[in-house]
Amino acid sequence: MRARSRVALSLAVVAATTGLATPAASAGGDVAVAATCGFYKTVDAQYYNHCGPTNVRIHVDIVFASDGVWCVAPGVTRLGPKPTVRDAWYVGLC
Repeated sequence: MRARSRVALSLAVVAATTGLATPAASAGGDVAVAATCGFYKTVDAQYYNHCGPTNVRIHVDIVFASDGVWCVAPGVTRLGPKPTVRDAWYVGLC
């Protein structure tokens, strides 16, 4: 298991067991997915859920194209439809 996947899983477990809500959860999203901080996939798309209070830069690993670095706000950001994005991870503040 990759390090950022372990961190995201650990944060999801903490959020789920402490009853923390995320923007996706309050918007009616799937509770198991909404508890995930960082990169996650649904049936038809990929997302990055930033659980912190500031805007951050993420590296987006794009399939069949050049990777990108995006600035995202707190909450859920849709990265694209499946299977266009392979992964995404935090790289710093923006």
